[in-house]
Amino acid sequence: MAPDIINISIKSGDGLSQAIDRQLDKELNQDVKFNLSEWNSVFNVIKNDNATSEKQYSGDDSDIKNNKNYVVQEGNYQISKNAWQQIVDLAKKSLGITDAKPEEKITEKPSVETLTEENAQVAEEKIKTILTNSGINIDNISEEDMAKIKSKYEMICIYNKQNNIETNDEVLQERIVNYTKGLRFQNFEKQVLEKDGLAEYESDCSKAKTVDELRSMYKQFGKEYVETMDQDGNGQIDAHELFLTELTAQYERKGMSSLAARKKALGVVDEFKNYNAMNLPQEGDALYGTDDAEKFVSILLNIGVLDKDKNMSLSSDEAAAYLMAMAQLNDSKNNITRSESTKATMAIATNDMSAQEIIDEFGYSEEFANTIVSFRERFNNNLQAAQEFIIENGELPM
Repeated sequence: MAPDIINISIKSGDGLSQAIDRQLDKELNQDVKFNLSEWNSVFNVIKNDNATSEKQYSGDDSDIKNNKNYVVQEGNYQISKNAWQQIVDLAKKSLGITDAKPEEKITEKPSVETLTEENAQVAEEKIKTILTNSGINIDNISEEDMAKIKSKYEMICIYNKQNNIETNDEVLQERIVNYTKGLRFQNFEKQVLEKDGLAEYESDCSKAKTVDELRSMYKQFGKEYVETMDQDGNGQIDAHELFLTELTAQYERKGMSSLAARKKALGVVDEFKNYNAMNLPQEGDALYGTDDAEKFVSILLNIGVLDKDKNMSLSSDEAAAYLMAMAQLNDSKNNITRSESTKATMAIATNDMSAQEIIDEFGYSEEFANTIVSFRERFNNNLQAAQEFIIENGELPM
């Protein structure tokens, strides 16, 4: 017996992925944006579908990776209702949509999204008390940032409960305050990426009046920076925590809410939980060659540049050295300009690459490639000097 069939409308010049995307947007009333890994899952469903006796598309798996789409004839593409439902479910997962009914019991592990309304209200009041007692004006905190702070608070409490860790009020307060302060710099970096917002980040480190004060303030800045990404409270950022942060920001830039972006990012990071610098996706692996895999490798390389003790994670002191190297890239001041933030990012991304390799990889002009090599050398020198100053308590770098 033939399966129930639905038709996907194909317009002239369309690839199948474009037609599917349009149909999903219409059905879910949202803009569905699959990444490469998710598109591979979609086409795995299609390849295993038995809606028709003959496959209606030509091309192989490399088509989607080369942005060629799957070539189909204009008209209707037939797909079984069962296969289409699988694709719809993939889209819902990508968007963070759940079909759970009110009477259904959700059996997944507790997360920041599953706290009761009563507990959430208690958490919000406690957060406001913590911040106010620490001299932070909560009226200056945006609604979006307050939601993130609340999520951080709940994540800490739930993580501790799941791992039988007693939640110490003093430690909890320190982490929440550091996270709140770290958000200010994270928002600055986000605005730099979007080419919007402040031209300069006013760092507390600029207020230092002595060498010892400067070192202490940078160490504190490093703690704040790490706390915005630290999930388990060990005071370090590993590749998976940084991966989660960057993916969440990426999805937010595409218009997803903070909650939906984090949920989607958690799903992707979970796929990479068994991968690390010594064990990367290999050819034949479903994740091999995907945009997510490339981003994960890039993060590993970035950590490698900043990781002085080579334990494949960043301590707060290593983060502090990075921030100091960035702040003094254009001058010896301790505020961070948009230019310094951008240059530091490029210096790390092109580490050990020759000017010609930069041209080949990014398509830059020879003049710009040479400029990158020049400020990268300054950044690396700054980083070494900052590490000696902050981590090894050496002399103030000049």
